[in-house]
Amino acid sequence: IVKYKSRYRLGTKIQAITNLEVGDYVVHEMFGIGIYQGLFTMNKQGFNKDYIKIMYDGGDSLYIPVENIDRINKFTGKEGTGVKLNSLSNDNWKKKKGKVREKLESIANDLITVSAQREMMSGYAFSSDDENQVLFDSEFEYTETPDQLRAINLIKAEMEKEKPMDMLLC
Repeated sequence: IVKYKSRYRLGTKIQAITNLEVGDYVVHEMFGIGIYQGLFTMNKQGFNKDYIKIMYDGGDSLYIPVENIDRINKFTGKEGTGVKLNSLSNDNWKKKKGKVREKLESIANDLITVSAQREMMSGYAFSSDDENQVLFDSEFEYTETPDQLRAINLIKAEMEKEKPMDMLLC
C-alpha cells in the first residue's frame, strides 16, 4: 500500500462574496495565493461593474469580475504554517501546479498498476450463507436499515467471487 501525504488542501469553494473578509487568503486557479482586499466598483465603458481585488506578493493587484468568483477558493492550509503569497510577475505558481499535476499522475499510475495486479490475482471464494449463518444473522437484535441491508448483500456477493474483494465498509 502506498501512502501519500499532502501538506495543503487547495481551499474551500466560496459560495458568496459575503463569506470573504478583507485579509483572507484566497487561491486563484491561474495566479495562486493572494490576499482578498475587498469588493470594488469600477466604471468600464460607461457601466459600473463590481470586482474582487486580490493582492499578491510585491504589491501586485488582480481585479476579478464578481461573476468569476468560482475561480477563487478560500485558502485552507495547515494551522501554524506561514502562507507564502504568489507573485504575478513570475511563474512559480505554474511550476507548483505542474509538480502537483505530476504527483497526481504518479498516484493515478500507481492506482492503475495496483488495480491491474489485483485483477490478475485470484482470491478465496466464500460459500453462500448456510443455515447456521442465516440463524446467526437472524439473532441480530437490531433492525437494519435498507442501506445497511444493501451493503451487507453487496459485500457477501463480493466475498463469494474468486477475485480479491475491493470494498471497504465504514
